[in-house]
Amino acid sequence: MRALEPSRGPVEGGTFVNVTGSGFAERAALLGYLWCRFNQTAVVAAWHSAAEVHCIAPEHASGVVSVELTQNEQQYSSDGARYEYQLSLIHISEPT
Repeated sequence: MRALEPSRGPVEGGTFVNVTGSGFAERAALLGYLWCRFNQTAVVAAWHSAAEVHCIAPEHASGVVSVELTQNEQQYSSDGARYEYQLSLIHISEPT
């Protein structure tokens, strides 16, 4: 993996994460072997091209986690990609 875009999102999860790199196999996706792992939580990845896959960030506590990819459900990458979970704060102002 080369990059994650975006590299941060809310603790509630649900962020569409574009993973770029090289050597992503369409066959791995067709067989159901293509997964992204955010810390210890694995989510299915969608193959887009040999250089791009898509993942939806799962819910997680705030902080920075490692993100890795597998194409065989056994060995994960170890590229050191990081994703930051942030608390979402909503500010509601009262009318004056």
